[in-house]
Amino acid sequence: MTTVSVTSPPPMAPQAIVCSGVLRQRDPPIISGTDNHKVDVWLATYELTDAALAQDAANLLVRALQRLAAAGNLSRIPVAHCRGEHSSKAWEQSNQLVNAVKKTPFSGLTGPIWLDPLGRRRNVSLHVVKLKRRGLTAVGTWSATSGLHIARTEKAFQEEVLSTLRNKTMRITTILNAPYVMVKSSAHKLRGNDRFEGFCVDLLREISRHLDFRYRIKLVRDGAHGSKDAQSRWNGMVRELIDREADLAVGDLTITSSREEAVDFTLPFMTLGVSILFRKNQEEHSLLFFLSPLSFDVWLCVAAAHVVISLLLCWVTRMQTFRKSSGCESVDSSDIVKNRLTLLNSLWFTISSIMQQGCEPLPRSTSTFIISTTWWLFSFVLVSSYTANLASFLTRERLKSPIESVEDLAKQSEIRYGCVRSGSTQAFFQESKHETYERMWQAMRYNLAPSNTKGVARVQSGGYAFLMESTSIEYIVQRECQLTQIGGLLDSKGYGIALPPGSPYRSLFSSAILRLQENGTLQMLKERWWKWRHPSRRCPEEDGPSRPGSASELGLPKLGGVFVVLLSGLGLACLIAFAEFFLKTRSSPISQVLPYRVLRCIALTHARFSASGVPSSRKEVDEVLSGYGSIPDILKTFVVIPFHRSLRSPSFEANRNRLNPEYT
Repeated sequence: MTTVSVTSPPPMAPQAIVCSGVLRQRDPPIISGTDNHKVDVWLATYELTDAALAQDAANLLVRALQRLAAAGNLSRIPVAHCRGEHSSKAWEQSNQLVNAVKKTPFSGLTGPIWLDPLGRRRNVSLHVVKLKRRGLTAVGTWSATSGLHIARTEKAFQEEVLSTLRNKTMRITTILNAPYVMVKSSAHKLRGNDRFEGFCVDLLREISRHLDFRYRIKLVRDGAHGSKDAQSRWNGMVRELIDREADLAVGDLTITSSREEAVDFTLPFMTLGVSILFRKNQEEHSLLFFLSPLSFDVWLCVAAAHVVISLLLCWVTRMQTFRKSSGCESVDSSDIVKNRLTLLNSLWFTISSIMQQGCEPLPRSTSTFIISTTWWLFSFVLVSSYTANLASFLTRERLKSPIESVEDLAKQSEIRYGCVRSGSTQAFFQESKHETYERMWQAMRYNLAPSNTKGVARVQSGGYAFLMESTSIEYIVQRECQLTQIGGLLDSKGYGIALPPGSPYRSLFSSAILRLQENGTLQMLKERWWKWRHPSRRCPEEDGPSRPGSASELGLPKLGGVFVVLLSGLGLACLIAFAEFFLKTRSSPISQVLPYRVLRCIALTHARFSASGVPSSRKEVDEVLSGYGSIPDILKTFVVIPFHRSLRSPSFEANRNRLNPEYT
């Protein structure tokens, strides 16, 4: 308890005041018809301050009379009568006495006494005293000229405040919002502070260890942080602090100028800003995604250039075909240089150049060299442009979003947006004088969310952007992989612990937060609840908002078309191979003797042991039979046995004579 006193502590009793001044037992009475004992009893009925002021007033009057007597200007004071014919007239020297009182300064029990010309006391000094275990102790002074002056140090004051906080149970009001304050999930019924968990709960626990106090957590009644209504009345946690229903408000409570006018805030324990939470764009991939870097017209031109260059190479090569000797004499056909760049080889040469692969045959004349060099330069530029544009295209596809900043959000009307009701974000847009933010407030005032959880649910549904604190967005996007942060921060602010106005514990809690920040406890708590807590719910690192331009994995939706092309090419090659095989089998001379089904099976078996293709003679058939021991059992039944039967068939004997000797 602290108060002010006009006397220096410890204050004296009325009897001591009477005996210490001009009213002493050995002095004669100064008031006619009274004695000092009666005055002593009379002063004892007064308060200490009144007694001290009464003594100073009497002392001032006595000193003024003594001053007049010393100057020889004091005559005998007649006995005063208030009624009747003997009523006294005004004393002629009364004005002189008043002037003497004004000009008689001295130091009394209530400090220096000095009156101005109007009779008012100047330089009044009050003593600031504090009640301690040993009684009242002076801690400072106050005067009209110098103001308040505390004699004790700030450290001593903080120690006194800390002593009042020790073992005190603080009432904590808070609001549910992950990961700051959450209800703990447990199979058992929890009570008291054990019901809650989160960043702010751990922060409160660390502060209580430093300041040695107890606390009791309760949820705010109306579920609001604190904002003014139309009648300038506060709600939420701020209202409970103003009404002294709570001693502290701990949670994601933003420090704002309007809230600072109503309650006191500590130093911020977390800095943040307003940003945009939005749903990621759903990428639609095609099997032909690898063709996207070049337009359809470019691909047509490349195909046409491939055909034209191949035809040109074949034609020029044929024009350059010459003989080894010249003249009119006849030459052998072996002297003619064979044209190796046929149409098929030319097509293969041009496609190999685009794929940057070598091939045979190569051009040999000057004109074909020029054509090839030009084609190689074209292929180099085309492949380089395709590779660079593919990388850029993949990055653009990953970052593609209908909105990229708050300006884009304000210009469009298809995507609705809003913020949490009765929060600092609403106050930011509502009180902002920025043209863009004013326009946004007119659009978002009808799309406010009752809580952050409801706002995030709207974003997940699509077509809605939610403006909220960046730290909360950072926590959400690490667990909701389909959500992302758009743009940067719109402002800069911080979360703080709120206290009732005029609370003496403000500096203590600020010092505790500063110590936790310096020793890394705040950063450790943030990593615990943002990263370490429930790691299985976190999204992969590359999908986080911290690295928007980093490379990501290419999945089958983007590269599936390449595999389709590969499988299509393999399938086409197999079909052509079987077609060629069947044609060669039917054109084989031995097909005139053996049934086609048997010959086909022999040819398939022959392809396993030999690289000469379809057997066309009896010798090659015998080679197939020589590998009989290594042929699987299934081929013994369907290949060898039907083959031996066919040798004894009438059709074989009938066609034997038509075969050439080498085939029989």
